Amino acid sequence: MNRKQEIAAWVFGLIVALGLLVTDNGIWALVLLAGLTILSLRDRQKKKQKNTTPTVPPKPNEPVLTTPEAILKNVTPHSLAVGMLQLVIDDVNMWRAPEIEIPQEADAVFAIACENYELRVFLDLLKQRFGSGISKLVEASFASIMDDADGFAMFSKVNAAIVRARRLGPATQGPKDPNLRLDLQVADQILPLFGESDEQRQAVRFPLAQSLGKARISAQHIFPELVKKIDFDPLSVEMVTRETAYKGTTNRWSGMPGCFERHLQRKEGNLLFPDSERQPTQEEIGNACAKDKADLEKLQKDIAAFFQKAERFRDQPTVKAGALIDFLQYEVSPLMTRATEIGGPALREYGALEHILDSVMKNIGDSSPGGKSESEGLKESLQQTLNPLLAQVWRSDTPIKGEEITSTLLCESVDTITSALEVLEEKTTGTAHALYEGSVRLLEDATKEGFVLPGADEKLALLKAFAGGAKSPVTARQ
Repeated sequence: MNRKQEIAAWVFGLIVALGLLVTDNGIWALVLLAGLTILSLRDRQKKKQKNTTPTVPPKPNEPVLTTPEAILKNVTPHSLAVGMLQLVIDDVNMWRAPEIEIPQEADAVFAIACENYELRVFLDLLKQRFGSGISKLVEASFASIMDDADGFAMFSKVNAAIVRARRLGPATQGPKDPNLRLDLQVADQILPLFGESDEQRQAVRFPLAQSLGKARISAQHIFPELVKKIDFDPLSVEMVTRETAYKGTTNRWSGMPGCFERHLQRKEGNLLFPDSERQPTQEEIGNACAKDKADLEKLQKDIAAFFQKAERFRDQPTVKAGALIDFLQYEVSPLMTRATEIGGPALREYGALEHILDSVMKNIGDSSPGGKSESEGLKESLQQTLNPLLAQVWRSDTPIKGEEITSTLLCESVDTITSALEVLEEKTTGTAHALYEGSVRLLEDATKEGFVLPGADEKLALLKAFAGGAKSPVTARQ
């Protein structure tokens, strides 16, 4: 903006502000004037930077950074969002196919639905690799760009419809493949947003589901490699907690996988594991999920039976502390251990049992000083068995082989590794040293082949500190 344009903008703005003041809209007048001030200051700052920043011409032999790898280095969440929007809008072949007949009047609806579906897959992969904080920043940028552009908040509405469809699950009728039936459910949730009649919706329902399926498959094929190359500008994500657990390379996993599914997820595309195990098949994933589901259903039945047995305390005016300690140790504790062994799907059950444990322990402490010390001892011993990783390693039918323990440990979050090392060092001195040496070898080999493990440096530093005698997260991270 040159000086004349700036003056014109101020004159016009002052006239509008005066009109707002006359019509008793003082607040909006202040907002307008504040906006003009900010615009003017920002424009002057840009000019100042332009005048003071020396122009460095490229060296004759210096390569121009136009490859995907170069473009995705040091991106900000917003610049990444802009680039992804351009990609999905430009590449219509991700969802269009000659065999899918799209009515001309519905073409815009198909484009909006399919592009948003592709972006949802991208956000899933971002969350998987970098964590929900960064994924939400990029999602917010999508919304700010697209919702402001169309004025109808269509990105936010379509995205909410996709999330709702996933929560509802695949449509009850349709193709045999549950993924295709989920595409149909997504179509069902999106179509009402565009106001067509029931007859019009039915006419485009299946073609839209087909296009959505093609969009999903294309995104699942293209985006994982792209996400692997992303490297955020540290300052742009400085205040965001980053994901340090490794969660595979595709979005075909449950949000909270159980023990068996989680171990397959650790192996997907992971150079810390043998090459033959890095691409779990859909059948293997289905079998793992079935095992986790069966474990959860059995636990839920046993918890229901446990609540019936706990009724015996209801009519007793007083209960001895020793009886309550036995109740916790032999009835509550085993159920909590099993919930920990199952993992993600049993978090709700674990939370309910933990609430019972804390409530009973409080009653014991209030009623008997001696009982308080016993309950604290029980809680301390429980904490050693309720680490989610170790519980799954130690379960009798664990999918984690002995030679995979170091690789498995490195795939977990820094917090999980810390709590596991505290327990292991308490039980067996020297374990951390062996794990550290094995981790160094594994990561050196994997890094040479271009593999990037989330939080690798922090994990190695943590293992090294414990190997050197650290006994707590505080001393380990200093």
